[in-house]
Amino acid sequence: MNLITSRDNPQVKAWRRLAQDTTAYRKAGQFWLEGDHLCRAAVQRGVRPLQMVLTESFWEEQGTEWAPHSDQLIVM
Repeated sequence: MNLITSRDNPQVKAWRRLAQDTTAYRKAGQFWLEGDHLCRAAVQRGVRPLQMVLTESFWEEQGTEWAPHSDQLIVM
């Protein structure tokens, strides 16, 4: 698990682009899923996220449930 605390982190900026820019996912070859329902549906269909980004509070509540689903887990 990696902890990121700065909004100025380059990775945070890249995620923000994926989440907000409607064409960024094509350029990056990646997509952003947000929310428990969408993430559960993807995992149930065999999608293995490259990265999983969780809030600190969600990590404390359900992090151990989600940790096995991605090789790179980031807490913000």
